[in-house]
Amino acid sequence: RNWTRLAEKFPNRSAGQLRSHWKHCLEKKDSKRPFTPAEDAFILSEFEKRGTKWSLIAKQMHNRTDLDIKNRLQSIKRHKQRTESLTNTNFSTAALSS
Repeated sequence: RNWTRLAEKFPNRSAGQLRSHWKHCLEKKDSKRPFTPAEDAFILSEFEKRGTKWSLIAKQMHNRTDLDIKNRLQSIKRHKQRTESLTNTNFSTAALSS
């Protein structure tokens, strides 16, 4: 794709902005489907091995962008923190009731 030439048709957008929008929003339409438990496990496993090499992890997953992978890992971490927080709160409350 010639992003510079395309950007000439959109005066308020740069070539980089158009490319980014294509790559992260339009190119892989399946990337909006929900993640499966198997994909979550794969992301966690690959993150342990590779760290924040999102593009390397994304290359191994069908129709997921590097941004999809990064955002999903953050979502998994937030969910885990909330779950642990609720567990600790329930334990503390039970201890106070005794």
